[in-house]
Amino acid sequence: MREVDIGIEGISLQVDNDTFWVASATPLKVLSSSIVGGDLEDTRHILSGRVPDDPSLRDFALKRPRAFIRQKAQVLGIQEPVVGLLTALNHERLQVATRAEGEIKVAALATVSLKHLSAPGRHHVVYTGETRGGTINLAVLVDASLSRIAMVRSATLATEAKALALFEAGIKTEGGSIATGTSMDTIIVAATGRGPFSLYAGTSTLVGHLLGQAVYEAVAAGIRREGQDNRV
Repeated sequence: MREVDIGIEGISLQVDNDTFWVASATPLKVLSSSIVGGDLEDTRHILSGRVPDDPSLRDFALKRPRAFIRQKAQVLGIQEPVVGLLTALNHERLQVATRAEGEIKVAALATVSLKHLSAPGRHHVVYTGETRGGTINLAVLVDASLSRIAMVRSATLATEAKALALFEAGIKTEGGSIATGTSMDTIIVAATGRGPFSLYAGTSTLVGHLLGQAVYEAVAAGIRREGQDNRV
């Protein structure tokens, strides 16, 4: 696995085709919509696994995602609980954007695939597992101390930034609506608990501003990469 510098002390990122692995020297306060570890309040490990191409292994990953991610964690020597993500995307296409000002740093990690695009409330998108899935997964790492209120706002703000990147790129669903994501998107917000305390995290705050910039940049880069790959 190759090391990627995200600019936050004490947090490492390693990437290969099948995995990205965020490891923190100290526990991160976490809020996540992930089916794997989504109930955790803190973790030192965030792990994204690529759904295998082999039909039997693919079926295992999709039907037993917790076991699939746990198996990957064991191979890496992780003995602690992890927050896990699944994607069909090659992790070499992971986009990373970091923004910093003063003592606050925000790093956004995005895997962007534009399949099964959705527009909530406009039409029902159903994924049956018969074709390769497509997701926009986000892991947002914040080097600051966030209240639970700020954690929730960070997740909604990151979602807004993702939707803005899709809107400005003109990405639409099969039904012709402006897409705001895919039917299976997942988000993770993780904070170090160091430095300045933020009760709120909206766009009027520095942490919210930096978060919006980082997420928008990472998702926009992923959209451009997806377009380039589809033209090859």
